[in-house]
Amino acid sequence: MKTNFIGILITLLLFFGLNKSAFPKEPWAEYVVQGSFDPIAAALLVPPFCEGNSGIGIIHKPKDWKKIYGQDFTSINHYCSGKHKIPKCYEYPEKEKKACLSYFLEGTTYAIKHSQNPNYALLPFLHTERGNLLKDIGNYEEAILDFKTAISKNNKFHPAYLGIADTYIKLKDLDEAEKYIQMGLEHNPDKKSLNKKLERIRKLKK
Repeated sequence: MKTNFIGILITLLLFFGLNKSAFPKEPWAEYVVQGSFDPIAAALLVPPFCEGNSGIGIIHKPKDWKKIYGQDFTSINHYCSGKHKIPKCYEYPEKEKKACLSYFLEGTTYAIKHSQNPNYALLPFLHTERGNLLKDIGNYEEAILDFKTAISKNNKFHPAYLGIADTYIKLKDLDEAEKYIQMGLEHNPDKKSLNKKLERIRKLKK
């Protein structure tokens, strides 16, 4: 019995000693505050309107985004400042991952709550972004509300249909998942991502 225990312990030590990529080196909260990043690599992880924000590099021709989106765009920095760090959250164990995602949820929520114009063009995008975070945290009902809000503001915004379908898949409600993908296809009949999602749902229903 003792020999078996020692063998298991050695195996675990070797795994975590040799496989240093098993988990990130620093705690997620430490990474959020102090974690360094490559500006150009970060620019590849964010929408173009986030480039140049919070040390993120610039890879596209600069535009006057405030002129394009209006006064509400001034709050977008709360979203942009953390967007490039979110992928790191998925490298942590489940509990830490959810805590990390919950932290970054605040920036997106701020950008939504501080918008004054109900027709602000980025609201469908922001609600979809928040919906995806809520989905991955496990707050499915809240995620569905965000996706529905995004769709109500722009019924052609296909990522919202994908997000709500994925949420219903997690809830094992494949009929609702299929319904929303069909709705998305009514407005985006040639969108490959929607057609692929429909194929996946139908395979799951077999």
